Amino acid sequence: MTWRTEFPDFVGMPQIPRCWEDVSYHHDEAPSFAHHDGYKLMVLDERGHTVGYRFQLYQQGPGDGWVEIYVTDHWGLMCDEMNSWAPPCGRPEDDGRGRCGTCGHPIPK
Repeated sequence: MTWRTEFPDFVGMPQIPRCWEDVSYHHDEAPSFAHHDGYKLMVLDERGHTVGYRFQLYQQGPGDGWVEIYVTDHWGLMCDEMNSWAPPCGRPEDDGRGRCGTCGHPIPK
């Protein structure tokens, strides 16, 4: 299952970093992506969502629960926040442009 098959009418998906796995399921509110460090990102359709923010970042809480840690309508701000909470893959391999060839995040100098 992917966000494309589970939410075929979705409009406005940003470029999700490769280290975030697509875990979208049609019973969820929106497409979602998981990071191996216990984080989850939900992305709402850009067509006039009326409840909540378009980008929502969660951290795994006790049991099977999720705790909201950051929300915004701006993808650039969400990317900055995702990088601070859920670091890149942890095995940076420079792609020659100063980015990790595995996950696409900038490699700190």
